[in-house]
Amino acid sequence: MRIVRLVVSYRSRGFIHKRRSSESQNLIRIYNSLTQTVEPFDPPAPLITWYTCGPTVYDDIHIGHASCYIQQDCIRRVLEKYQPKPVVYAMGVTDVDDKIIKKAKDSGKRETEVAAKYELQFFNALEKLNVRRPDVILRVSDYIPKIIDFIQSLIEKKYAYVTPSGNVFFDSQSFPKEGKFDPVVLSKQSEQREEIMQRSPTKFHPEKKNRADFALWKSRISDEVSWPCPWGEGRPGWHIECSSFCDVISGGMPHLTIHSGGVDLKFPHHNNEICQSEAFYETDSWVKVFMHIGAMVDSETGLKMSKSLQNFISVDDFLDSHGTSDELRVTCLRRSYRSTLPYSKDDLNLSRHFLIRVAETLDFCDQQMKSCTGCGDGVESNLDFIEKSSWKFGRAICDDFDFPSGLEVISSFCDSIRGRNLQMTDAVLAKQFLISTLNLMGIEMSSEVEQSASERALLEELTRFRNVVREFSLGKTNRDGRKLSKSEMKQLAAENEPLLAECDNVRSFINDLSLKNMNDSD
Repeated sequence: MRIVRLVVSYRSRGFIHKRRSSESQNLIRIYNSLTQTVEPFDPPAPLITWYTCGPTVYDDIHIGHASCYIQQDCIRRVLEKYQPKPVVYAMGVTDVDDKIIKKAKDSGKRETEVAAKYELQFFNALEKLNVRRPDVILRVSDYIPKIIDFIQSLIEKKYAYVTPSGNVFFDSQSFPKEGKFDPVVLSKQSEQREEIMQRSPTKFHPEKKNRADFALWKSRISDEVSWPCPWGEGRPGWHIECSSFCDVISGGMPHLTIHSGGVDLKFPHHNNEICQSEAFYETDSWVKVFMHIGAMVDSETGLKMSKSLQNFISVDDFLDSHGTSDELRVTCLRRSYRSTLPYSKDDLNLSRHFLIRVAETLDFCDQQMKSCTGCGDGVESNLDFIEKSSWKFGRAICDDFDFPSGLEVISSFCDSIRGRNLQMTDAVLAKQFLISTLNLMGIEMSSEVEQSASERALLEELTRFRNVVREFSLGKTNRDGRKLSKSEMKQLAAENEPLLAECDNVRSFINDLSLKNMNDSD
């Protein structure tokens, strides 16, 4: 009866035992890029609206892109488990862009064909990496009327202006608040705003009033894809699409809970998003939390993995030739989501060894469940240790999604539990704790478990073969229907000494792998 109660408690509470419930209210804390501090996350709204910048779909997705979405997938799982409010996770897809237009011209295809092909490839690749699909996918081409209305509102409020050629720019001088992610503003607070804006790295355009102004709408050029609007045919600028999407998922209210994306989008993209959205709503608190994910870099050069540098590995190539989905995911989680993520074969090997150790521990738990006799027999309960490990794991991942510390808890747990004699309930709950933590991080363990089972079968056969050879070499096997005398057996053992030495080597090899299922009597 006790085991049933424990399993139910584990499944309903994520293995946080009732007597620890007062300690275990893991209040999530998140680093907010807007305030540059780690803050308690307890939004007042009844639900959490979360928008993330998605891909510009013009080419294959590589593991540098994927690392950003793997990290966010894990954060999403934590938010859904450790706080009570429902989460609406939306992703924007840029399917109208200069790069898509260029790709279409180079390939002789229409822009819509290019975008559809690479969007499908993007989500298929993420599925292979066990990254869950967003609750909502927002495409630029599906929301042109919404984007036009958003721009029109900015024009009417005098925060944007139309040029003679039909371009629309956001007027940076009309909006009194300085860019919240503008590095020039942040580092030179004492300078005059006009001087700061003149030094902005934003591209120059002859129709701009100010160098820091940015495009909301681009007038049509030749045969490029375009849509009609009050100020002439054209297509949206880059920044405006995300602000419009955020307005959709927040129901037109200036209260988006979370906005996230790669750290490389912080400026100018997210900076300009904030400017135009806070101007649109006429507020200074459009987003509660801004999260930025660190970029994956080549560990040898320190350069960001990117298509322009041709230093990337596509997701398909990675899965075919480099590693598994789980190995990539653990590699991403071994460093803070906010940190730069170096990629190397050594990092991948460390992740592989971690997964093998976990697979072996799961196998150990299975073996203990088969061999132990129950809750008695003088074996000390390990429930407190398992419960404490669960609490440590939850505390780590709720503290700004500290997955590196969470992985360390799992690693220490595996090392410790395999050195213990387990009651039946211990073995069950230890396995469930591991499976729960792995599921929370999106680690499937399928390839590692299959590998572990295959290795176990191979070593069991090797053990059987070794035992047969040893028995035969010692003369313990009947010869011609008779048993050998002790003197004959002694002589045979001396003659087969090299063979017996090799049998001992095989036994040592298996013991070193912690698969001690030797059946000989010596």
